[in-house]
Amino acid sequence: MTFHIRFDVDLTPADIQTLANPDAVAAFFVRLGYDTNARTVQTPGNLGITAEGTLRPIRRIELIADQEELFQVYRAMPRLLPWPAETEVLSRQLEDDGV
Repeated sequence: MTFHIRFDVDLTPADIQTLANPDAVAAFFVRLGYDTNARTVQTPGNLGITAEGTLRPIRRIELIADQEELFQVYRAMPRLLPWPAETEVLSRQLEDDGV
């Protein structure tokens, strides 16, 4: 199946407010023209995440969209809803790990 990325999509605040679960995020990327057929639960190890400080707060990681392996969207769900400072630390650690 061929997917065509749409460069001009009119978005509203409601489009963003509905991104509350993995299915809604996948539907959003389908609307943008991305392939979400390859949705897969990933392990941190599959993504090269090995640092204990990064692993601990992750409950689940899912590949949401994959556009010919050139653009991939992952959704990481934390074990607990982190405080802003912890979110920043986790984001920095994932970036340092190359995710």
